Amino acid sequence: VTIIAKGAVDVITDGTATIRCGEPGGSKRCGGLGDLLSGGLAPLWAHALRAGRDDDDDTIDGLPRKLWAGYAASCAARRA
Repeated sequence: VTIIAKGAVDVITDGTATIRCGEPGGSKRCGGLGDLLSGGLAPLWAHALRAGRDDDDDTIDGLPRKLWAGYAASCAARRA
């Protein structure tokens, strides 16, 4: 299970490792950004899982690929 908690700083965690995304976003946040987040996350997560199958190491810089996928989706949603 991986959780992305949106807030002033987004927190992406699998209960063992955690990444925080404090990427600046627009001052006016519109509705539907959670939809953008989940829509962006799906292909990034799929890519991360496929890439992890080909490696013995499922991490990048010591953190699981799935957390980096969540971080990338979070950054994209914040900049939207």
